[in-house]
Amino acid sequence: GVHKAALPESVKHADQVIWFQPKGLNWELGEVVSGCRKQGVETDLFEDVDNIIDYLKDHAQEGDAIVLMSNGGFAGIHQKLADALAKV
Repeated sequence: GVHKAALPESVKHADQVIWFQPKGLNWELGEVVSGCRKQGVETDLFEDVDNIIDYLKDHAQEGDAIVLMSNGGFAGIHQKLADALAKV
């Protein structure tokens, strides 16, 4: 959470941002989400990786660029998302 104040600015050019709040994280992403929304960035917060996958599978369109940025594996989200989108 050291850089949480800088996170909204770092995504200000995105069309949409999805944040992941894993269980056990020692800081809340609520302020980050609020900061993004104040900048006009469509922002959602999820607490479950599978819900993120389902959301993207249902909302992603051909030609969209999806960027996954993480400092960990996040329950295999990279491969799970690739597999889910390949089936669409």
